[in-house]
Amino acid sequence: MKKKLIKYNFSTGNEPKYIVVHDTGNPGKGADADAHYRYFNGGNRNASAHYFVDDHSIIQTVEDINASWHCGDGKGQYGITNYNSIGIEICINSDGDYNKAVQNAIELVKFLMKKHNIPLDKVVRHYDASRKNCPGTMSSNNWEKWNWFKGQLKEEAAPASGLYRVRKSWDDAKSQVGAYKVLENAKAECDKNPGYSVFDEKGNKVYPLPSSAPEQPGETQPEQQLTLIMGKTEATAAQMASYA
Repeated sequence: MKKKLIKYNFSTGNEPKYIVVHDTGNPGKGADADAHYRYFNGGNRNASAHYFVDDHSIIQTVEDINASWHCGDGKGQYGITNYNSIGIEICINSDGDYNKAVQNAIELVKFLMKKHNIPLDKVVRHYDASRKNCPGTMSSNNWEKWNWFKGQLKEEAAPASGLYRVRKSWDDAKSQVGAYKVLENAKAECDKNPGYSVFDEKGNKVYPLPSSAPEQPGETQPEQQLTLIMGKTEATAAQMASYA
């Protein structure tokens, strides 16, 4: 996953409670993730997303803690807004492998579900936020492809309890940068964020412990990595002519 943040088309402040899945609606050749990054970084487009996914890459264009402009057309009437969600756009360029792009999107959603403790029922379509027919590539046969997509995520749905949360303090829920089933993974995330601590489900601070107290025993486990289904060939990075 690459982070290439855009200079325009976002607002500060976001508390992710939903993951909203879109497709770009742009089948043009070369309209891959990098082409969309260049487009939205090129000026005011009045739209954006946090992540663009194609068959060989995932590009983050807006920080999770900021609001991308991906579902404002619903005006919050269905409870989903730009300020409580993360927007993911799946590229549908004709010279790419759409099925691999979808698989990469599944891996990204799993990663974000764990990072932000977002349950499966809060992984939604753009349609659920505004009634727009999006992701359009998944809407045929009464959203058959979307139902399959959601089915691939069931094993990642985390219970509400039993998680280790990484925050500045237990009362500062807005500062949370992750929630993990495995303590060692929570510790690893905490180490990346100075001033943060790990809390158990009851709000007890479990890491870092005072220097006089021994750390809790446990075999170190590697932090879960985001796996991409890599394409065998790279699509041409042509300038994107339009965005739907």
